[in-house]
Amino acid sequence: MGDNNREIEVGIEDVTSTRKLTSTSGITSKELRLMGVNMGNEVAVSVAVSNKRVIGRQELKPFNKEVTRRELAMMVVLHDYPLSMVEHVGFQRFVASFQSSFQMISRNTLKNDIMKIYGDEKAKCHKALEKLKCRIAITTDMWTSGNNKKGFMVITGHYIDDFWVLQSCMLRFIYVPAPHTVKALSQHLVGALIDWNIDQKLSTIIVDNCTMNDAMIDCLGKAPKERYVIG
Repeated sequence: MGDNNREIEVGIEDVTSTRKLTSTSGITSKELRLMGVNMGNEVAVSVAVSNKRVIGRQELKPFNKEVTRRELAMMVVLHDYPLSMVEHVGFQRFVASFQSSFQMISRNTLKNDIMKIYGDEKAKCHKALEKLKCRIAITTDMWTSGNNKKGFMVITGHYIDDFWVLQSCMLRFIYVPAPHTVKALSQHLVGALIDWNIDQKLSTIIVDNCTMNDAMIDCLGKAPKERYVIG
């Protein structure tokens, strides 16, 4: 389409106490009604037409296979879709309807793409924590899933960045096999701290009121001081 066709030309005239909207850019009075625009309100109509004009002027970006694959992986992670989604005929037809040149990937490739994103994000978090000059607060909790009765442990780091903004990042979400003894939980916690290289940068460790968690902190407090520091 040429630039002239991208411009929205609208004529408004009174027709039996209503307003008739005509456009060369594709916007119609029906579309405006679907948008909830009051056809009798010239200001509302003008705003809607201006928004349409801005959208109409946006340039189409060339197709990028790598960007599309990343967005697909991010969508699956965000909405917890099954990896087998890419093998569904309906989804494949849907994607082909607007980008026939995109070759659908397999579930294994999708899994690899997701793990790559995880690796990239973890590396960014590692880099951010390495640059920190302040200490890091740790929160941790342990719970059991309702269906299979498996125990999971989550460890989250909290710190103030250089702009005095509170930041939080999940350091580890891990399955912990039974029995959930004090020694086992302590090992998982210390392992995560060492893995992230923050065992010497701790300020506090915050847990719930669970007796096991209290005992775990007591166990950590008896560890060699050179192993980690709790301020």
